[in-house]
Amino acid sequence: YNSPTGTWLDQSKNKAFMAGKLENGIKLKVVGVIKPNGKTRSNALQPGVGYLPSLTSQVIDRMKDADIVKQQLANPEVDVFTGKTFEALKEENGASFDMSKLFSINQSMLASAFKFDASKLQKAFGMSPLANIDYSKALSKVNTTSLAQNMMSDIMQELAEFPAYLQQQNITLTPAEQSMITTETSQLIATLLAGYPAFASDYANNHPGAAQSEIINAYLSSTNSRTAISSTATRIAQNLNRSNLRGTIERALTNYMQGRMAKIMGRFMNQVMTEMQKQLGAQISSGATMNGDMASAMKSAFSVNPSAFAKAFSLNMDQTQMAALFSQFMNNGIVTYDSNLKKMGYADKSNPESISIYPSSFERKDKVIEGIDSYNARMKRSGHKSRVITYTDIMGTLMSSVTDIINMISYVLVAFISVSLIVSSIMIGIITYISVLERRKEIGILRAMGASKRNIANIFNAETFIEGLLSGVFAILFVYLVSIPVNAVVLSSFNVERIMRLPIGAALVLIGISVFLTYIAGLIPSRSAAKRDPVEALRSE
Repeated sequence: YNSPTGTWLDQSKNKAFMAGKLENGIKLKVVGVIKPNGKTRSNALQPGVGYLPSLTSQVIDRMKDADIVKQQLANPEVDVFTGKTFEALKEENGASFDMSKLFSINQSMLASAFKFDASKLQKAFGMSPLANIDYSKALSKVNTTSLAQNMMSDIMQELAEFPAYLQQQNITLTPAEQSMITTETSQLIATLLAGYPAFASDYANNHPGAAQSEIINAYLSSTNSRTAISSTATRIAQNLNRSNLRGTIERALTNYMQGRMAKIMGRFMNQVMTEMQKQLGAQISSGATMNGDMASAMKSAFSVNPSAFAKAFSLNMDQTQMAALFSQFMNNGIVTYDSNLKKMGYADKSNPESISIYPSSFERKDKVIEGIDSYNARMKRSGHKSRVITYTDIMGTLMSSVTDIINMISYVLVAFISVSLIVSSIMIGIITYISVLERRKEIGILRAMGASKRNIANIFNAETFIEGLLSGVFAILFVYLVSIPVNAVVLSSFNVERIMRLPIGAALVLIGISVFLTYIAGLIPSRSAAKRDPVEALRSE
C-alpha cells in the first residue's frame, strides 16, 4: 500500500517481496501424481493441479479480509492501483501510442483511387466544372491519427465478439477460455493485417478493378491465410482440450474473419472517403459552410477505386509489433471493477462464475435438465428473465441423433416381426384346420355322445391356447439362454454390463401376445369343426 497516493502497487515482479509472501502462504502437500496409461487411446485427463474444495473456501475467506479487497469493494468506481476512475482509464486507453505511426499513405496512389464527377455538382447547383481540384492538398489534411484510432477501435470490438460467435455454434466457454480465445484471435488478426496490404497491392495489379470483397476473399483463401487460421484453430482446440472441435473452430474462424475483415476495411474506406469529402468540400465552397444538399451531392459525385485504394496503404509494423499493439489495447481495455476483484483473487460464493454438474448416468442427467428447466420456468413466470440459465446439452443432442437412428432401425425390425407374426398366425390356422379335417370321425362321435357345438369349439381352442403358451415359454427360455454368452462377451470386450436383458414383465407380455395370436388364429377352424353335421362326420369313414 502506497500511503502518500492512497493506491496499491503491483509487487508481483519484486522477487524479495514475493518470496516473503510465499513463505507465509498456505502449505500444501502433494499426495500423488496422475498420468495417463501408456496404452490408452484417448487422453481424458486435463493437465493441472487437483485440490479439495476446502482449499478454495480457505482462499476465498482469506481474500475477503485483505485490505486491498476491502478498499476496492468500498470504492467500486475507482481503480485502487492508480487512484483513477475506471471511466477515466477507459478514455486513456491507447492514448500513449502514436496512432499516426500505424500505417503510411502513398498520397499519389491514393489520389488516383478517388474520382470526382464535377458535372453532378454543376447539375445540382449550377457550378462550373471543377477540373482543378487539388487532391494533394486535401490528402495532406486527412487526420491519419483519427483514422488509425477508429480502425483499432473497430478491430478490438470485433475481437471481443468472437467468443460470443463461437458460443452461437454451441461451444460453451468459461470466462478464462474466452480470454484465451480473444488473445489467440488477436494474434491471428495481427498476422492477417500484416500481410494484407502487400497481397492487396499485388492482387490489384493483376486484377484491375477488383472489388474490395473480392480482394479480401482471395486473401483469406491464400495459402498463408489458411495456414494461419488452421494453426490458430488447432491452438484454441488444444487449449480447450477439445481436439474434436478443431474443424468446427477453423470453419468458424474463416467465416468470422471473412465478414469482419470486410467490415473493418469497409469502415476504414468510408472514413477515408468522408475525410476526403470534407477537405474537397472546403475547397469547393471556398470557405463557405456546406449545407445538407451540398454534402449529399458531394457523396454522389465522389467515388473510389478499391484496387487502387488497396495499393495506397502500407502498414509500418510487422506481425510481432501488431500483436504487441493489440495486446496493449486488450490489457488496457480490461481494467474494470470486476477484473480488479478477479485479479485480487476475490470471489463470492453466492455468485459463482460457473457451476459444473457431473451426473453419474443418463437418467440422472435428465433429472438435472428437468431441474434446470423447472428453475427457468419459475424465473420466467416471476419476470426475472436475466436469471434464466442458458445451457447446451451436447450429450443429449448426440444421443438424440443416435436415438433417432435406433428408432428407425427398430421400426424396420418391428415391420419384419409383424410380417412374421402374421405368417405364423396363418400357419397356426391352417394346421388347426387340417387337424379338424383329420378328426371328423372323432367330432361325429363326440356329437353323437351329446357334446355341444361349444364343447367341440372349446377343444380346438384349448389346443391352440396350449400351443401358444408353450411356444412363448420356449422362446423366452431361448432368449435367456442366449443372453448369458452374449453378455459375457460384451462385458469382457467393452466393459459394458448386461447389454442383453429381458425384464420379467416384458417376458410375460410376450408370452401373452403369443397365446392371444394363436387363439385368434384357431377361432375359424374351431367354429368350422363345431358346425359339422355329426351324421356326415360319422359317414366320412
